[in-house]
Amino acid sequence: MLDTGVYAVAFDPAGKYLAGGGINDTVYLWDVETQDVIFELCGHQEKINAIAFDPTGSYLVSGGDDGTVRIWDVEKREPVAALEGHTETVYAVAFDPKSRVLASGSNDGTVRLWDTSTWKKMDVLKHGTNVYSLAFSRDGSRLASACADNKIRLWDVANREGASE
Repeated sequence: MLDTGVYAVAFDPAGKYLAGGGINDTVYLWDVETQDVIFELCGHQEKINAIAFDPTGSYLVSGGDDGTVRIWDVEKREPVAALEGHTETVYAVAFDPKSRVLASGSNDGTVRLWDTSTWKKMDVLKHGTNVYSLAFSRDGSRLASACADNKIRLWDVANREGASE
């Protein structure tokens, strides 16, 4: 395993892979059994703060200080998309349980919702302060965001309450 600054880790749904990223702007994928690096994914320009697999294990997403959210195809080991729109550091990424929606949270005070079939922005939820963590409910109908104002906000994903651009 790496001995440099790693800020984000995630297991794939099957528990076969561990992804990690951090200070050197590279996402690493390890085989959990052998602990060997299987491949390295490069694309971020700065530190990586958030990593998540989609529920199928097909995609890996990372967010970083460069304000981008990057999507990687795990099987093909290649980039799929670079999602732009955040104006500051991305600290949180999360997929809904059905892999239809990706959420990203940033120091710019927004949560962005992305359609995973097109990787296009669906909406922007204005939180108002730095977003550090995101979690979908089990059925995907709600999204929780935790922020620097010491508050947790619950969003109705279908109605996108609080959504504006």
